[in-house]
Amino acid sequence: MGVVNLQDIKPYFDILIHNQDDFQNIQQYLNEFEYEEIEAYPIKEFHLEKKKFIRLYFDNHHKRKQVLEEISKYCSTYSNDLTNHYRKVAHEYKLNLNNWNVIDEYYTKDGINFYLSINDFDEEQPLFINDLYY
Repeated sequence: MGVVNLQDIKPYFDILIHNQDDFQNIQQYLNEFEYEEIEAYPIKEFHLEKKKFIRLYFDNHHKRKQVLEEISKYCSTYSNDLTNHYRKVAHEYKLNLNNWNVIDEYYTKDGINFYLSINDFDEEQPLFINDLYY
């Protein structure tokens, strides 16, 4: 039995920017973490126009969770699941949770632990064994 370690995953969450006050409330985090401004339709409620969001990126899930808990007290957040983060990652990177995934471009030191970048993961390639699709 082996273990597959996916690397280079950048956990994030989105902050809805209603006004300049929201932007000021998160300014300290913008100086500390990588971020980008995006426009999207909020998943909550119906909106005719896209809204402005700040997407904060983190080096690990634990830091993401800590900052998310702080910011959620005074800002609307999205992509903000605090539990079962693996489901969010699986959805964003198109990982199959209930079927086979094909890995390529991996390395191993011991034949048991396999390492690959999430960027090298091939979500499009189906797995065929004895001409049967899995």
